[in-house]
Amino acid sequence: MKRVIFPFLLFLYSVIAVIALNAADFVDGNIKLTLNDRTGRFSLFYLSDAERGKYQSLLWSRDAKTSYLAVQLGTRVYKLGDTNYFRTSIRGSQSNPSLVFESPRLSVVMDFSFIKTPNATATNGIRIDIRMQNWGESDINAGMKLVLDTYFGEKKSPQFQTNLRYIDSETIINRTVSDQWWLTKDKNGSLMGSIFVDGTYYPDTLHFGNWKRLADARWKATYVAGRNFNALPFSIKDDAVAYFMETTTLVRWDQRTMTVMLATEDQAGFAAPTIPIANIYGPDPGTAPADPLAPMPSTITAVPGAAMPNIIIQNAPPAAPAPAPPQKPSAILPIGSLRVDLLTLRELIYKIDEYVYFGTGLTEEELRGMEMLIARLRSRYGSVFGGYY
Repeated sequence: MKRVIFPFLLFLYSVIAVIALNAADFVDGNIKLTLNDRTGRFSLFYLSDAERGKYQSLLWSRDAKTSYLAVQLGTRVYKLGDTNYFRTSIRGSQSNPSLVFESPRLSVVMDFSFIKTPNATATNGIRIDIRMQNWGESDINAGMKLVLDTYFGEKKSPQFQTNLRYIDSETIINRTVSDQWWLTKDKNGSLMGSIFVDGTYYPDTLHFGNWKRLADARWKATYVAGRNFNALPFSIKDDAVAYFMETTTLVRWDQRTMTVMLATEDQAGFAAPTIPIANIYGPDPGTAPADPLAPMPSTITAVPGAAMPNIIIQNAPPAAPAPAPPQKPSAILPIGSLRVDLLTLRELIYKIDEYVYFGTGLTEEELRGMEMLIARLRSRYGSVFGGYY
């Protein structure tokens, strides 16, 4: 097996390096989004001075790793970007980039699109649809948590507000309430985040609290009503927001989605998306199943001047009938396009990951398939081995 696995891995990752995106900036209107496939993090900036081209960070930026996405898989918690169990890459287009995390059992995709809130004259925010899907052979228990390290309100009181209340101490918001958005701001800038916006996939819970307390917790920090945003002795008025999708059972190919919107202040909040939910979250009935790692369709733009819709508390918005589950590509799928190359490489990486992590053996047929694939990729991209293989 070593005669194939190790040179194949070298070749495989070399090909990925040629055809995959690196860390990149994506700009639309007044917003710059930075995705980093090395750290698994995103950064968000607002054009505060157009003449000088000066951008202001909307999240704490001295250490961009303080905002992060984590998943709970079974009894283990993985901070995406900090673990080798999930492979990270950037995909999608300039207007709809995606940050993708893949493991043998679970794929997690952060689909980004630019938005404009009702009173904004240009793009002033982003929408993030975070999708996790069971790629394994059996049922799994999985949940996700997005921690945002906020900072605008840390030198004033209250540190947060929503469309219904002020928040100046530790607070949990769940689906029993009707808050639509939260806001933190000072004289220099602002950041507004979605809570429950019609036409999106709601989070289960939001936790407003001290950043260190939220970040140090293995999964959920212990909630103490009325506790301030301090964690003595060093973390003083250091606030953050954590979005949770509770751990649930995912059968094979099952998928769950959580939507988070971030923008600069707009007292009208966020408008519902103009694209029907069925078109955002799945293909129309009777069409072929979409690649679950494909980015969302065209940019989702809020309707300027639209009134805020009534909030409907629900587990998920209505969707089109579920399509048939997608099928993984064959290990010897013919090479014919960049997309097919990536799908083929991904499937073979899964096989190797299963062997490394779970001791799953590779059949002779799969080994022959790898050798055939090497020959095809070699003719397409050139040799990276010199005379070694």
